[in-house]
Amino acid sequence: MSDAVNVLRDLERRGRPMWPAIVVLFIVCIRLALVGDRDIAAINSPHDEYWYIERALKGMFGGAYDQMAFMHLPVYSWWLTFLNVFGVPARLGIELAWTASGLYLAYALRNFTGRPWVSIALFGFLVLHPYTLVIFDRALSETLLTVTIASGIAAAIEIWSTRSVHRCRRRAFATMVFAASFALAYHLRKEGVVLFAPLAMLVVISYLRRDVWWAGDGLRRLVVPLIGGPLLATFAVGFAVASANAFKWGIFARYDLAATGYTRAVGALSSIDLGRTPRQITVTKAMLEAAYRESPTFSQLKPYMQGYPGLNWVAIAAPYTQAPGEIGNGWFYWALRDVAAAAGWHRSASDADRHYAAVADELELAFASGRLKRRSSAFSSFVDPDVGKWVGEVPGAVYRVGSLLVASPPGALAAPAETATPEQFDNYQRLASRHQPQSRITVGGWAIVPPGSLVGLKKDNVVVALVPVGATPRADVPGGYPFEIKASGLAPPYSIVLRDGTGNEGTATDDLLGVGKIVPFNGALKGPIGVDKLEAGTSSRRADLWIPAMLDLYEWIGYCALVLVAAGLGYAVLLEGLSSSLVAVSALLLVLIAARVVLFAILDASSWSGMQIRYVLPVVPALGVVAALGAAALLNLLPRKGSAT
Repeated sequence: MSDAVNVLRDLERRGRPMWPAIVVLFIVCIRLALVGDRDIAAINSPHDEYWYIERALKGMFGGAYDQMAFMHLPVYSWWLTFLNVFGVPARLGIELAWTASGLYLAYALRNFTGRPWVSIALFGFLVLHPYTLVIFDRALSETLLTVTIASGIAAAIEIWSTRSVHRCRRRAFATMVFAASFALAYHLRKEGVVLFAPLAMLVVISYLRRDVWWAGDGLRRLVVPLIGGPLLATFAVGFAVASANAFKWGIFARYDLAATGYTRAVGALSSIDLGRTPRQITVTKAMLEAAYRESPTFSQLKPYMQGYPGLNWVAIAAPYTQAPGEIGNGWFYWALRDVAAAAGWHRSASDADRHYAAVADELELAFASGRLKRRSSAFSSFVDPDVGKWVGEVPGAVYRVGSLLVASPPGALAAPAETATPEQFDNYQRLASRHQPQSRITVGGWAIVPPGSLVGLKKDNVVVALVPVGATPRADVPGGYPFEIKASGLAPPYSIVLRDGTGNEGTATDDLLGVGKIVPFNGALKGPIGVDKLEAGTSSRRADLWIPAMLDLYEWIGYCALVLVAAGLGYAVLLEGLSSSLVAVSALLLVLIAARVVLFAILDASSWSGMQIRYVLPVVPALGVVAALGAAALLNLLPRKGSAT
């Protein structure tokens, strides 16, 4: 605190107003009060959060190979490793990074507009945003992506603001930050390609103004830092990751799902045309049967796809699809790899890719010979090629996904239940340096249900802590499969729920549970279950009490932001025309927002639900900046002294 006071006194001695620093410090204190008791949630999600934790503990290139060794990009795990080396808890680390990026963005906007209030309002909007309070509890790459995008926007604005200044340290620093932020953001997530949308627009702008951009000092001060730097850094990081994977695993690819054989196999399976398929189901059981007949290699997977590994994924996907017994497109990628691993294909990365390539070759021969009909619209292994069935859904999906930038539907921001196994929890504790574990609910026992069924808890009609029953039946209970559910922060009343692969469900209320009891179920799935273990306790965190009110407030702020964007940009265009710096920056950021929203709208329409706040969170900083610039335009606060004009 004494250091902060000294900084304020130094500002006063220099003749600068102290109130901006006081307001910023006050905002930071509020944020710290809200997040001081929060942790990275320990979630049993081996294909998502827990994957990053486990890989960071092993080292990205450590451990033995299996189908999950490098199925995601490594940048977020590098970040977790970096924090762990220096003993910084993962939740604190993302908080520090987010606050620093918010400060840098506010500083850049202050220089661009020449006014402090706009930048301070933006800082408060970002740092206190309720989405970050909850999403930052999760070990998701989108959290770091949000930070890198905010830093990249700030650096790009700084490069533009200092383009006429000679030997400027600010520009040199911004150039490095922009190149690093763009490259890291691109390689954090598989959808990093959307970042090229605003960059492509910037290339077009530079061509239209080539007399300024590509002549004289413009090449060095604009083209190199804003276009050349990020492209070179992105290529360098991608080449380094792919080369390291080739050295360690034998596949030159940034991640395993981008390996040539695998992408060809998924694309070929998706291209089998047996008529219209259900929405968000790309590869149906009928298509799999056709592939078994035409591909001797793929037929090796049939016993496993129809056995426990495949049935387990059917049960996992069942709540999210409208086609009983099918595996939704968002889960088929993982199901295929788990089934292939059970069949012995994943002894090594190169061996697995040879099997997948053989499947693709055999299906290509079937297409060429006419034994299988091929969809002519197939263009991506990750998007349903049956475009006709989902393209009409895209406009509505764009609206739904885009609306998440302003308002969250009920339950969309619910705190995640902690479902980690004891071993997983220990790994979260080791890597994320969590606080003491929260009180939790544990229910264990057996259930007489079909193999591959799921068991979980339900609270307020939302199912949490959903886990598969064990693969091996209990010896002491004929037809019974073991299970153990772990969750935290669930206050009674709640229900225990059973679900099979066809979507049938049965429930029992918590008042029926007790050690040694056999619990009857109501619903389509009758059970029963036997309870061997029951531990219960609840806990809460400070911000949980405030988040509902903050969401209501931010919904109102979000609609105001949209008005500012529209009115402010319209005013700026009328006042200065399309060549205005404010208009150009805003347009680039709107393209960034639109590219991400449209991508997840397409996925929402074709493959899996894009209605997840984690998907839109990375472009919240862009929306905040555009709204701030709109406010500046309406108040006639265009760049003046020491800023871009």
